[in-house]
Amino acid sequence: MLVERFAAYVGVDTATCDRCGETTTVVHECRRCGASVEGHVAECPHCASDHITRYEM
Repeated sequence: MLVERFAAYVGVDTATCDRCGETTTVVHECRRCGASVEGHVAECPHCASDHITRYEM
């Protein structure tokens, strides 16, 4: 539970591929200032930019 809460705090999530079942790390990041944000935000709380991107690793 603590790991999931920390991951949500820094904007890291996980996703599982429907075809192969492999789990990937998902990071949500502001494209303007580079801050990690939660996946559900529409605007960066640090710089107010609405350019939020999602990376799967």
